[in-house]
Amino acid sequence: MNNSAARQRPLPPFGNQIDSESDLILCYCGPRAWRLASPSAERVASLVFPIGRDPSEYRWPVSGRSVLVLTLGQPRTSVDFLVIELLRAGADTVYLDTGSGDLLAYKNPGAVCAP
Repeated sequence: MNNSAARQRPLPPFGNQIDSESDLILCYCGPRAWRLASPSAERVASLVFPIGRDPSEYRWPVSGRSVLVLTLGQPRTSVDFLVIELLRAGADTVYLDTGSGDLLAYKNPGAVCAP
């Protein structure tokens, strides 16, 4: 996909709430995601990966940042595709909390720093 096509994709839910100061972004997946990610002054910048969607449908604002993905019961295969898409979007590191007590980390060797 070329850059102009990527720019035409919409931001994920709450993507317009992400500012340039956020070093860590939370990404909620699963049935409770919308409630947990809803913006407020006390919360870390958060995104929602909607159930049943393809992560490549969105323009993820994560370049040069760390992302913590909270699966909340989302099927692992769809979450794996989300991790790949976040790394393609330039995330520095994607941490995956599957709810099993383990935290997986995927470092992007080609990530660039955010401006």
